[in-house]
Amino acid sequence: MIFISHAAADRALAEYLEATILHLDPKVEVFRTTRSGQIPAGRPWFDHIVGQLEASDRYAILLTPASQVRPWVNFETGVAFHTRRKLVPLLAAGLSYEDLVEPLRNLQAISLTSAEGAQ
Repeated sequence: MIFISHAAADRALAEYLEATILHLDPKVEVFRTTRSGQIPAGRPWFDHIVGQLEASDRYAILLTPASQVRPWVNFETGVAFHTRRKLVPLLAAGLSYEDLVEPLRNLQAISLTSAEGAQ
């Protein structure tokens, strides 16, 4: 399963990323908190998100000017980092590597803004 971490303000971009992932591999399971129904009604949302973080084997961290300073994106990145599973920070919406804040700048990131970085 791929966990897409993103800010709510970047919902449309996260939807596009999810659609692209599913286009490339329709069998992969993707968890994205802003998709309706991802967190079942009546379920403690914090426990559900942590459970999905623990169950995922890959993480796509969507980093934009809005998301890199969001506490939840930082929390999800930290949990993903500590699983020691594949974690890929994705720079988007004009965010460059030089713009990354600590400790995110310590992770190798891929830019979705340039053709070279998105390969």
